[in-house]
Amino acid sequence: MNRFVNFLSFIFCVFIVVSCNQKNNEPQNEDVSIELSLNKYVNPLVGTSGFGNVYPGSQIPFGGIQISPDTDDDYYDAASGYKYNHMTL
Repeated sequence: MNRFVNFLSFIFCVFIVVSCNQKNNEPQNEDVSIELSLNKYVNPLVGTSGFGNVYPGSQIPFGGIQISPDTDDDYYDAASGYKYNHMTL
């Protein structure tokens, strides 16, 4: 029985290796310029002015660390610490 399981394991491993080495012979008709032209619709500053209260930076899950500039230290105008309309950091 152990010999049979080893043989099946070997056949399975060979099948995995062979299937990974096969090339896709189908021609790719995808146009990369279509994907790149969508970048003009992305604005990372959406919500940073007005009452959006978001900042244009990254964070770890649950907002433990905020990697973003702070523009508001004097008064509570920007709840997230960043407001697009402020001129100083």
